[in-house]
Amino acid sequence: MQKIKQQIVGSQVDGWVTVTPLTLDHANYRPLNYDVIRPDQPTNKAIFYLHGLGGNRYECEIYDDVVVNKLGYALVRMEHILMTFDDFAQAAGVIGGIAARPGAIFVGIHNTSKVIDAIAQREGFEAIGIVGVSYGGFATIVNAIHGQFAKRVMLCASTPDIAFAIEQFPMLFPEGWLRELAKVGTTTITTEARNIRRGEGLFRGDWDRINPWTRPRNPEVRIYCIGNENDPLMSGSSLRLYQRWMAENMGFENIANYISNGGHYHGVTEEFVNIPSEIASYFEDM
Repeated sequence: MQKIKQQIVGSQVDGWVTVTPLTLDHANYRPLNYDVIRPDQPTNKAIFYLHGLGGNRYECEIYDDVVVNKLGYALVRMEHILMTFDDFAQAAGVIGGIAARPGAIFVGIHNTSKVIDAIAQREGFEAIGIVGVSYGGFATIVNAIHGQFAKRVMLCASTPDIAFAIEQFPMLFPEGWLRELAKVGTTTITTEARNIRRGEGLFRGDWDRINPWTRPRNPEVRIYCIGNENDPLMSGSSLRLYQRWMAENMGFENIANYISNGGHYHGVTEEFVNIPSEIASYFEDM
């Protein structure tokens, strides 16, 4: 296999929306790093991996073998817009900027989806799959609905609508003073998420760019969600709701769920599901 490190500047990507306020301006010009791991034989297919909050693009090295050697596809590991920092001051600016303007996080997810398409086009991929873990699942579903090249996507410990996850964010903390502190600290963004889910919200226009509750651009795209029934942030019920609503209202039935009965924690564990095996079987013959 061949490993190549690349960069792309988001603001030069077609469809990029300028990220504001000023504390987030670095996202418009900071080069985003991505790695392309290619098999020895040429391929026009690739799997993109999008990590979650606190993760990084190297955490998926364990999938190199299954994607490149077993499936014969390229693997693209990429950074997230707004989620990779050069220094502490930049990180503080991001936190403050998103707190002041929650719509920025929706713009960031929209832009990530545009970058996926731009990389696919630049690297000559005609068909792509995407694996999105936790936060990475939001840009994954956006690209499945609105993107150009996605054929199959897999959400792991995620949910299709970030507004649902944001609203539940304080539930990640233990019951008591920590949870109450989280509620106070995230009041602005959780209130905005709740309003958006009611069809309102100050930043509804930004959310509309990533609205997953609509008919996919590619009616043949397939969506597979792996979740935990008792996940306090992204519950199994949210996956079933999306699957049912899309079938009943959009006539879109290419959604499958695997929901384990795990504990009260965010994520899925090897006790219930083997992700490399799921990737190997789901993306075969893409």
